[in-house]
Amino acid sequence: MNNGTDDRGSILVFGAIAMTMFLSFVALTIDVGFGVVTKGELHNVADAGSLAGARQLGRIYECLPNPPNCAPPFNPSYQAQQTYVLSAGDRALVQNAVTSVAALNKAGSVPILIAAADIHIGQWNPATKTLAATTAQPHAVQVTARRDGTSNGPINTFFAGIMGAQFRTLNVANQATAALTVAYASGSDRSSLRPAGPAPLRIAAAAKTGGNAIFPLLSYPSRSNHFHRP
Repeated sequence: MNNGTDDRGSILVFGAIAMTMFLSFVALTIDVGFGVVTKGELHNVADAGSLAGARQLGRIYECLPNPPNCAPPFNPSYQAQQTYVLSAGDRALVQNAVTSVAALNKAGSVPILIAAADIHIGQWNPATKTLAATTAQPHAVQVTARRDGTSNGPINTFFAGIMGAQFRTLNVANQATAALTVAYASGSDRSSLRPAGPAPLRIAAAAKTGGNAIFPLLSYPSRSNHFHRP
């Protein structure tokens, strides 16, 4: 009878299966954890880029009717602000502001480049948390930062690749929106950039000191985070 030998063989088989499952779980934990951290870093990049873009957009409004070459003291035209249409040159200024700031940051140890197709300028609806792309009086900038096959390359996994080629890389993306808003009087119309009374809009300074209506910057978290395999 070989019961002892059979038992030892069974233990070895089950031990090998258990070890494989354990190592797979460890690999999944490490690689998914790295992906989650990278996604958080991408959100920081998108947030910084969108804020920089919105700041540049606010500067354009502040310089109307003669952007972009204006200098303090600013004397923006209220009428020009109410009829403003985003030009190709102004769009390029906003995009350059986004990409310049984004390039100073990394996600997963890789410097992040933002593609022009991932920069959207338009009007933000805080109720629905959506951006409507438009050139007519835009007041928000939405940025998507990526680590995938289209921008900056996907994340290479540390261990999960041993389970198959489809696990060797991960695609990660994150999105953020920054919008300009204005200081309204109680009961005033909030449907546009128009403040209470015909006062030109100005960008918020480091501290609010009163005076004309201002453009404080508001940042909105993403509604479309992405974390998936190719």
